[in-house]
Amino acid sequence: MIPGPTIYYKCPICELLTSTGSLVSGNTIGSRLFSDGKSISPMLPEFPVMNKCQDCNHSFWLNDSTKFNGEISEKRITQAIFPNIEDLHNLLESKFYESKDEESYLRLRLMWAFNDRLREHKQMFNSSHEEEIWRNNQERHLEIIDDSRIDDKFLKVEILRNRGEFYDSFLVLMSVNNDEYMDIVDAFAKEINNENKEVFEIIT
Repeated sequence: MIPGPTIYYKCPICELLTSTGSLVSGNTIGSRLFSDGKSISPMLPEFPVMNKCQDCNHSFWLNDSTKFNGEISEKRITQAIFPNIEDLHNLLESKFYESKDEESYLRLRLMWAFNDRLREHKQMFNSSHEEEIWRNNQERHLEIIDDSRIDDKFLKVEILRNRGEFYDSFLVLMSVNNDEYMDIVDAFAKEINNENKEVFEIIT
């Protein structure tokens, strides 16, 4: 892994600076892949692509429109962090996104945030409100998934399995007819057969 330069962004409301790291190159050595599509790769870290300002609480995408290329000396700089469950829920409720791809990005991260608790051997929900957030997110995510793409097809399999809709999940799984993914298909088929609704690590 070769780290890249620090990248700076400016809050469009209060102009507080936020930074993220970057990569020149990385690799997937030691990576762990999970059924929800999340890959944990020590040598290929993910950086936030959106941020909630630590001064004014305004949320904004970290992109070319908010990138800061000016002089940073003597300026206060905060570090971008990944949004938590409540942050992601609020962003989705306020329709922070401008496209289905952006909405799907947020919904997938919300899914991952709940599953991260299971990955850390914690309970998934801390309240009935959180369970409702999770349920509504899964339902809407199913509506916008483009399952013509293989990654999204597996995501659809996963969401249906999470919801306990094992038969429907299996039908979508059986539509994957690419030999390259047969190990992953077999892993999903086993968990569906066992009626497991929780995220699992895919070991191929």
